[in-house]
Amino acid sequence: MLFEIKELKSEILSDPVENLTSNPALAVEQITGWCIQILDILEKIEMMALGRKVINENEMGYLLEEECHLCRGQGKITHPEWLEYWDAYMLKKEEIEEKNSNLKWSEIDNVVKTELEKMGVTEPLDKPEEIVCPICNGKGDVLTSYGKTLLHFLKRHWDEI
Repeated sequence: MLFEIKELKSEILSDPVENLTSNPALAVEQITGWCIQILDILEKIEMMALGRKVINENEMGYLLEEECHLCRGQGKITHPEWLEYWDAYMLKKEEIEEKNSNLKWSEIDNVVKTELEKMGVTEPLDKPEEIVCPICNGKGDVLTSYGKTLLHFLKRHWDEI
């Protein structure tokens, strides 16, 4: 760890100031790279202090994001009104299958829908069956506490980078 810090310090101090001041785009890119390296070193130090295994770059994404618990990474969920309908449908289907084991699937389906209509339960055809997950906004994953901390830090210091 100390070696990484010394190496980064040497890189920062060896870069001529005129290179950075004459080309603002290069300066932003260089400083951003240094900040990311500093964050990486700080995270490794924090993990060592907490007694955790230091991770490599390939594992970093797993610390920043995790699968959305609602959509299980799909980015979509069944519309709540359709969930209610399918729950009622399955209960009624099991009831009818127990009483009429000799019916074909299509006949059972017709009987179930007829029985549900009598109860005032109909398919919510005016609603899409699937909607974008409200937790992850369709991404399939959400930020972990580490990811939220990093995002907060970057937002707070973005103008300084």
